[in-house]
Amino acid sequence: MSDWLPLMLQTTDSLFPTGAYAHSFGLEGAVHEGWVSTPDTLEDYLFQHLIPIMTYQELPTVVHAFEAAMDQDIEKLLTLDQVYGALRMSREIRTASAKIGSQRLSILSDILPNPFWNKLESLKSNQKFAAHEVLIFGIQGALSGGSIEASMMAAYYLGVSSQINAAFKLIRIGQKRCQSILSKCLSEAVEVSSIASTIALDDIGWFTPALDICNARHETAYTRIFIS
Repeated sequence: MSDWLPLMLQTTDSLFPTGAYAHSFGLEGAVHEGWVSTPDTLEDYLFQHLIPIMTYQELPTVVHAFEAAMDQDIEKLLTLDQVYGALRMSREIRTASAKIGSQRLSILSDILPNPFWNKLESLKSNQKFAAHEVLIFGIQGALSGGSIEASMMAAYYLGVSSQINAAFKLIRIGQKRCQSILSKCLSEAVEVSSIASTIALDDIGWFTPALDICNARHETAYTRIFIS
């Protein structure tokens, strides 16, 4: 029985209150810069920027966090937390990741009781652990009895769907086209997960300087719909 599945569905649903709805994770900045203005350019943006980041940065982090949690390896998690934070060069995106992850950690410690969460909460309170969301997602998979593959798939879905949800407020796009783009992105999930599972800790990361600059500019934008 997949006892972990109901919780995974619950925590990837838009009703799960992590505060992620208030963030576009750089998409609003891309719209401001003129990169994304139509459904076609949104699709290009997701395939050229988001999916590579998911492949070489986000999902590998989920994998290593899952493995560290299985081994109860706090030191590895702290290292991974620092590495991931350093890879998020824009302060706005880095802060968003930590805030959303901290909220996920807080809720999971209530609905998925485990002493390991208490250790992480203590480290976070002492400012030794930022609790970036992708780490918490990987840890959740391990503590709930799920698999690495399921955790990667769920994290991939969450990453893509959050961008498409944000697009509703940023460009003219209909629900049917959004679902079409989402389906195209999800068709890459198996290959993305397969590649991500092979990325060593020292090789995690994806170099996107233009996107980092775009995110940094968003922080001081005259008008904003989203926090990030």
